[in-house]
Amino acid sequence: ERATTTHVYYIDVDILPSASERQLRAEIDGETNCSLCAYITPIFTTKSILDRLPSKEEFLAELKGPESRFKAFAVVSHAIVNYRKWYEESSSYEVKYRENVEPYFVVKSDAPQMNSMFAGYGRDKCSYSRELNASGYRFIVLPGVYAVNLPEESAAVQRSILSRNSGGPLVCLRVF
Repeated sequence: ERATTTHVYYIDVDILPSASERQLRAEIDGETNCSLCAYITPIFTTKSILDRLPSKEEFLAELKGPESRFKAFAVVSHAIVNYRKWYEESSSYEVKYRENVEPYFVVKSDAPQMNSMFAGYGRDKCSYSRELNASGYRFIVLPGVYAVNLPEESAAVQRSILSRNSGGPLVCLRVF
């Protein structure tokens, strides 16, 4: 409803995308013009405070190293990504919807809206993914982008900045 752009990226305030808006858009534009697609970005965790993320190639090299700052998000709700496949892929791939998935994804701004009743509660992306699936959406994992769940210290700073700049309640949407 508030988006003034063609797509909306549903992420939380403590998530840092690896791609700029332009890079993310290029990944999506490389796909067929799919009006009923949710484009998933794999999620990883870190204990490091970061202000930018490396390219996928640099990221994978570090991820395989013994001193990696990153690890795959090891919860069932993100298993839809199929991380082993993502590590090797250079092309997007479709995944089958599963109950209780909560991926971070991009949809066209005219997609059904996420139910605001879940904002700040949890399971918001789970209920939204279910709604998109019931509406006929396909789930496509993007090969060249990912996102990282920041440690609590970084997340607290981001929440503080966003709440000051918004002049109102926190809205956990990223639009481009």
